Amino acid sequence: MTAAAPASTAAVANELVALCRAGRNLDALAKLYSPKVVSIEPVDSEALPAEMTGIDAVRQKNEWWFRNNEVNSYEVNGPFVGGDQFAVQYLLDTTFKPTGQRSASTEMALYTPGGGLAAAFPAGRLTPSRRSASPSSRRGLGPAHRAYRSAPRK
Repeated sequence: MTAAAPASTAAVANELVALCRAGRNLDALAKLYSPKVVSIEPVDSEALPAEMTGIDAVRQKNEWWFRNNEVNSYEVNGPFVGGDQFAVQYLLDTTFKPTGQRSASTEMALYTPGGGLAAAFPAGRLTPSRRSASPSSRRGLGPAHRAYRSAPRK
């Protein structure tokens, strides 16, 4: 039997997905993410390090991505809520502007707020950090995977 998700997890998950489906990813970042967010991708790239800390760094990474990629199509699936976690699947067809190379990708983002939503999400604010999942927890996920957990509040 699946555990019921706390209402605030589902509410934040639904708001994040609604904003992303509307193409308002940067609004979601501004509204739902903690100033102390930590973003860790599975690999480094020439333009971006795998790990970035703080809302400004994560915002700049997102802005860089939108400046450098033309989105041909974009689909957001989910949220898939379980307990105090939720996942969102992103299907993208993009063209990298500097080279003109077109590619399709699938990304599964796992959001895991730490310390419970009441503590981690004051006023419904998402406080994730982003890190790649361990190989055992990546089973069944798409080629790109992000996991989110709460940054401690002081």
